[in-house]
Amino acid sequence: MKERRQKSIFIVEDNAGVADSLVLLLVEEGYHVDLWVQGTDVSLSEPFPDLVLLDLLLGGTDGQTICRQIKCQEATRHIPVVLMSANKNTPRIAKEVGADDWIMKPFELWSLLAILDTYMDQRQLIFDQEVLE
Repeated sequence: MKERRQKSIFIVEDNAGVADSLVLLLVEEGYHVDLWVQGTDVSLSEPFPDLVLLDLLLGGTDGQTICRQIKCQEATRHIPVVLMSANKNTPRIAKEVGADDWIMKPFELWSLLAILDTYMDQRQLIFDQEVLE
């Protein structure tokens, strides 16, 4: 039987203030958080996170490229990716790069938590089905 683990989020955000705020909020909400503050050489390793929260505009490799990399690899394509940006074209870009969702900056924290809860609930259903098998 699989053992439940703390839900995890991988954040890719190059603005230190935004990154710190997100980490504090999400840890307080009970998530395990890994933070990547550079826009280069982003790689996910096992155990994979339950969700990737990805800034669209990064110094170095941009969020579009990172999202495409995550979504084109067999091992990581199942991981939900939520793009964050103040770019007015974020909804279109999210669709083009295969992101699962997006949120416009600046955002209300409750809005972000609602999006995360949706994907975490879906991940929990998958986990529960695997446990039953």
